[in-house]
Amino acid sequence: MFDRILLPLDGSDLAERAIPYVWDLAGQLEAEVYLLHACPPEHKTDLGMHQVYLNNIADKLRQRIKENWQPSGEPKIHVEVIFDEPVKAIFDYVKQKSISMVALTSHGTSGLRAWAMGSVADNVVRGVGVPTLLIRIKEGQIVPEKKGLIHKILLPLDTSDASSIAVPYAVHLAKKLKATIALFSMSQSIYALNLYGMGSGLGFNGDSIDAATKKYTDEYLQGVADKIRKEGIDVTQTSVMSMDAAYEILEIEKKIQPDLVVMATRGRSNIARWALGSVAEKVLREGDRPILMVKETA
Repeated sequence: MFDRILLPLDGSDLAERAIPYVWDLAGQLEAEVYLLHACPPEHKTDLGMHQVYLNNIADKLRQRIKENWQPSGEPKIHVEVIFDEPVKAIFDYVKQKSISMVALTSHGTSGLRAWAMGSVADNVVRGVGVPTLLIRIKEGQIVPEKKGLIHKILLPLDTSDASSIAVPYAVHLAKKLKATIALFSMSQSIYALNLYGMGSGLGFNGDSIDAATKKYTDEYLQGVADKIRKEGIDVTQTSVMSMDAAYEILEIEKKIQPDLVVMATRGRSNIARWALGSVAEKVLREGDRPILMVKETA
């Protein structure tokens, strides 16, 4: 599933902080790694310097993978310098090389507008079409270079087919990384819909509707949990009745401190669709845990 990981680098220390996750995942998933450096055409005179930069990182990656995971063969680390606009270069490269995961930090030379529309990371997760691992780096934060960075995965779901596309990715990672999965879902209260003029009217019992909705959500999570347990993975489940999905996801994130959040970029809620621009964007902007965004395809 994740056999080719792309790591775009722009020469910044911030962008390089994704490296510990890449070598850790590449070692455990036995994946090939592609290091890509995209720069403006006017930098062609510095091609040799750019190649030396990538080759040095590639050598360190190979050594770390061999030392920590003892692969049967030589780790496959590819390097390439492309003279093009970064987002376009990443999109084209993903298609050309059949990349299955893109890993990057929340911002590189795009500036300090973390998760602002127009940033490289935002454009990649919105349009690249493959799962994107985003490592949110706060000022002064250092990612530890250690074996086994991911032990607990948070998987938010909203009972829709759209959000469930993230499930097989979380299960695959949990099996390969020997991680646990914490399922989470929010049932939207009928009173939240009334606030927006939806479902309003006389003669309905809001509490009974909420209870039925919560029961449906719990049964849905139980069904997902049962399937995951059959894969030999430890799983827990939590649901809440509330009005703000993004807020509740961020709260459970703070509470259980997962090593990774796996989340689809779309869902079904009319009030708070789990899509960039709403729930997922808020989770990306305000959360502080690494997150794997899985984009729903048409």
